[in-house]
Amino acid sequence: MSSNRPKFRIDFQSPPRPFLHKYDRLLPASSQSPEIPPTFLSALTVRENVFVHELGAVPLEHHLDTDDARSCHWVLFNRSPGSNELSPRANPSSKAQVQPPEHKLEQKVENETDEQHAKPIGTIRLIPSPHYSRHPLPGSRLNPDLHQLPNPPLPASEVFFAPAPTYTPDRATSFHDGLEPYVKIGRLCVVKEWRGKGCASMLIQEALRWISENPGFTCQNNAEEYVAQERKWNGLVCALAQEGAITTWQKNGFKVDEGMGDWWDGGIRHVGMWVRVDVQNSREESR
Repeated sequence: MSSNRPKFRIDFQSPPRPFLHKYDRLLPASSQSPEIPPTFLSALTVRENVFVHELGAVPLEHHLDTDDARSCHWVLFNRSPGSNELSPRANPSSKAQVQPPEHKLEQKVENETDEQHAKPIGTIRLIPSPHYSRHPLPGSRLNPDLHQLPNPPLPASEVFFAPAPTYTPDRATSFHDGLEPYVKIGRLCVVKEWRGKGCASMLIQEALRWISENPGFTCQNNAEEYVAQERKWNGLVCALAQEGAITTWQKNGFKVDEGMGDWWDGGIRHVGMWVRVDVQNSREESR
């Protein structure tokens, strides 16, 4: 690989809840306390850029939710901000096979000076089971009337430190029986100038690879409920996908759940999509 080609990296953020006591929901990520993990702030910077400013889907003070504190987050950085070409191009599988670590795109730090100028250009998050919200109802509108949102917004103590959700059955859909534990992947966004270049697929593949290798994260809350009901995570992943991103998810193995229907969130039509990944501990147990 020639030295003048752009380099990219993907940074991982474990659930940031312990560090969010001083988060101020009225301020942008760039003005938050230095005690908050920088990778999480980079993820929020991208989300603010896309969801708040570009799409106008949600006000700044309401673009975070309770799940952000208990989720894992990934951020894609461009180490060569002057370039807008990916090299090499992402090549996601259409068969939902997660790329092994050795096939990941260039992500190792080769020049520390590059890191000083690295720019966050995309992000994604992964929510463990169980979930606060149930499957959206077909035709529903989840975006609240802005006049009905709390003003001022709820403090961080109420949003990020809410009690963990409990396991409850959900309605059955084409790909989910309403009972099987699943993880939810979402908040996928890439800044405008980097769309259509494989960035979203890089993030999706990295998140799927990680969860397949770390299944213990999936049912960490109220695990005793799963044990009592003899339920465990068997690789099922759900994405609540924006209409314009359906093709991207499909390229990474996800299939549209016709039984879930479609709904509107933040003024954007969404559909449910699912994929099942190979769980590493299942492979080991079968040996």
